[in-house]
Amino acid sequence: MSTPDPGRWRPTAALYRATAFATAAIGLGIAFGRPDIAVLGIPFALLLVLALSVRQPGPGLPRASARVEGEVFGDRPATVATDVVGLDGVQLVTLRTPDQDGAPGGGFGTMAGGADGTLSTRTRTSGWGVMPLARPDLVAAGPDALYVAGPVIGEALRVTVPPAVEKVDGLQLPPIMGGWAGEHRSRRPGQGGDLIDLREFMPGDRLRSIHWRAYARHQRLFVRRTQSDADTEFVLCLDTRFEILPQTRGALTGWQRFRQRTVRSWSRLRLLLSGLIRVAEPMDGRDPSIPRSSIDFTVAAAAAITATQLRAGDRVGVLDLAHVRRHVRMGSGSRHLQRVRYQLALVRGSKLRWMPMPELWGLPSSAVVVLISPMIDDVAMQAGLDAAGRGHQVLVVDALPVHELVAAARTDHFPHAVKEVQLLLAERDVRLDRLRAKGIPVLTWDQGQIATDLAAVMRLRRHRR
Repeated sequence: MSTPDPGRWRPTAALYRATAFATAAIGLGIAFGRPDIAVLGIPFALLLVLALSVRQPGPGLPRASARVEGEVFGDRPATVATDVVGLDGVQLVTLRTPDQDGAPGGGFGTMAGGADGTLSTRTRTSGWGVMPLARPDLVAAGPDALYVAGPVIGEALRVTVPPAVEKVDGLQLPPIMGGWAGEHRSRRPGQGGDLIDLREFMPGDRLRSIHWRAYARHQRLFVRRTQSDADTEFVLCLDTRFEILPQTRGALTGWQRFRQRTVRSWSRLRLLLSGLIRVAEPMDGRDPSIPRSSIDFTVAAAAAITATQLRAGDRVGVLDLAHVRRHVRMGSGSRHLQRVRYQLALVRGSKLRWMPMPELWGLPSSAVVVLISPMIDDVAMQAGLDAAGRGHQVLVVDALPVHELVAAARTDHFPHAVKEVQLLLAERDVRLDRLRAKGIPVLTWDQGQIATDLAAVMRLRRHRR
């Protein structure tokens, strides 16, 4: 049995049935002298002749292309406009459209033919990354649906959805060396908010800087000497060498259990990385229905920190340590935020385990390095120590989904899953403690505690002084 060719117009069963019924009714009425039977076939014959006498579709097929009206952001409504051309002689067209939940082909829409038209649909994007938003497949019908064409496969509309920006407080840094105007404290005296000491009034000093309480006590004019406020440069270094995705394994057969025991006998660490923690293949889009991976945490932290520091007047750049050529130069302003977000939407997990040394990162001398990493190996820890040793202020943002890992281990069928996760976290805590011992703040993104952790570190530093 041959299948119909969707690449051309073809007659439908309605054409065959109408022709057969009209011919049979009129023929039987004439043959047996029964005008009442012939009358039944005359309307079908007239409608068939009328439908075939109007303008028929041309040899070409209708085509549809989808486009997005406006900008697309994660978890926000978007309008998809589908343009349909080649509708001369076509009575109606049925299109596959994205539904309200964001499925590319979850809905259907019908529009009249005769002239080219546009069908608009409201949908919603979920997650972030490069994802298919619509694929306008169509089926076209001629007059009275006697001829049809399709389904004609449309070209998929793929859009880059930047990650959403979560609101966090600004990073309050220790006094910095460079910068001229901003919200950070600098080490040089000037106009600012942090008091250094008092000195006697001199010609040229501003009257609003006079300390009137000191004047009341000493009957002499004193002025406040403060630390000036300054901006700084932030370089967000993203460790995308691993994508750690919490997942559970199903029940094992006897052979699988024996094989795992054999592998575990010589490589416990390899079993860990190939079981609960895996390096995911690059994929399109980020599905919000699955647990968030370390890449999701890394991108969310980078987007939030970028937006916060740009709002404070700082300059921000982004460097992907697994793809050195994929970076964003230093910049400021709202346009630079959009540039960073669209670059973050292209971030993918890498199979490379190599990381370039900090001297090859091309960091400005006064830049503050924000290393965003799950910290599951010594390479990332050593990179943070080397950057601090080169004179940079270094902040480490922990991007490991700890709570999701522990929850997945507790529901896993493998009996030692919890112990493996505990072993991984214990080794990682050793690395984080070593960073803290060198004076490098370690901030946690898992529960949105960046501002709280940094404030605690700053209070501890002031207490030690």
